[in-house]
Amino acid sequence: MSSGWSSSTRPARGKGIKPIIGCDLWLSNEDDRDNPYRILLLAQNYQGYLNLCELLTRAYRSNQYRGRAEVLKAWFAEVGSDGLIALSGAHHGDVGQALVADHVAVARRLAREWAALFPGVITSKCSGWAAGDDGRCGCGTGGDACRPGVAVGRRVGIAGGGDASGAIPET
Repeated sequence: MSSGWSSSTRPARGKGIKPIIGCDLWLSNEDDRDNPYRILLLAQNYQGYLNLCELLTRAYRSNQYRGRAEVLKAWFAEVGSDGLIALSGAHHGDVGQALVADHVAVARRLAREWAALFPGVITSKCSGWAAGDDGRCGCGTGGDACRPGVAVGRRVGIAGGGDASGAIPET
């Protein structure tokens, strides 16, 4: 019997391609269920793949809202984050939303919580997906929310580059 991990990665690796397995997830916003947050999880290894599968299964079986399977933040402590890399969701994540609302103290608290759940493998920075000629970020926050996000990330030990490629080991 072959797992999804090996059956998905073996052909790619055989051609010199290092596949990335992950999922862009809805994260329940317990204060406003109609506006969930986002988080991207990447599997570093087989254990991360198993943890990701467990989170997705729980979401689909026990926490659907308006047809959306949502992960609860508390599940990360229960399932564990071994083998997972978390990308904070930029301005769509809970930390980013706190920064957009200018709630820096809340953003710091949330960033520390994520750093405790994902020690050394969470990034917290705007993606900068549409930077204009003036160099300002085009994430929809006007660029100003990105700078405190980097500062918060650095203060609590979360990477500030939005690049987790170095965190994925060659295997």
